[in-house]
Amino acid sequence: MDIQFGPKGHAALKQKYVRQALVTGINRAQIRQALYVAPGLVGSVKELPVLQSHIFKPFEEAYQENWGIWPFNQAKVISILKGKGCTGGPDKPAANNSDIWSCPGVGKLSFRFTTTSGNQLRALTFEIAQKQLKSVGIELVPRFGPAGTVFGQVLPSGDWDIFMFTWLGGTTSSATSFGLYGCGGDQNYMNYCNKKASDMLKTAQFTPDPAKRAPILNAAEKLMAQDVMSIPMYVRPGFLINSTNVKGPVKNPTQQGSTWNAEGGTVG
Repeated sequence: MDIQFGPKGHAALKQKYVRQALVTGINRAQIRQALYVAPGLVGSVKELPVLQSHIFKPFEEAYQENWGIWPFNQAKVISILKGKGCTGGPDKPAANNSDIWSCPGVGKLSFRFTTTSGNQLRALTFEIAQKQLKSVGIELVPRFGPAGTVFGQVLPSGDWDIFMFTWLGGTTSSATSFGLYGCGGDQNYMNYCNKKASDMLKTAQFTPDPAKRAPILNAAEKLMAQDVMSIPMYVRPGFLINSTNVKGPVKNPTQQGSTWNAEGGTVG
């Protein structure tokens, strides 16, 4: 869930305490459990973890739980907002709450939530997060649309508050993180900029040794996590279906696709 820092985004999202309230008020583990973990499925919780990094995948050696600093805590959300002088919200979390916070200088905590229509998993993710946040006085308003419109027009325009979509990466995609999260990055549609983190991401681009690049990227991401510039959600499962006449197919969790090891396969 990316957060808009630019001029067309909600003014409240430029306040760090509001972003902290958002990430603390979403029970990411509960969403992952509801969408992907079947009752009694042994090992599924471990295999489909809450995502705690935007740069590395959970199965990669360099993966660190940099977003683990933000555990779910509804009482803390209310405490944060009250402490900043926000008014109008609930005194305690309640499933039927309809009171929404307003905060000094930034107004009502009601945010446009953009994603693609016709995608059941995204719709369910939104519905659960919407209920979780409303119970602590933060409102999400759906702004769904066709993929061509939301990705081709809305996303690059910066005229949104929270935008949810899926990232797929290759084996070396971490090396290009500057383009996504660096100041002025060509795919940094959030308009996020942390100069120190950005300099690290730029250095990582020109550090070809993965062993030397990984600690630079993790150091940058720790700063990004402190800023709460985005909210990583969960790892989606991948599936590979093949004829029994084809020998050797192995699921590749990167952009390489199902033919990545075609030279080793045989047709029966």
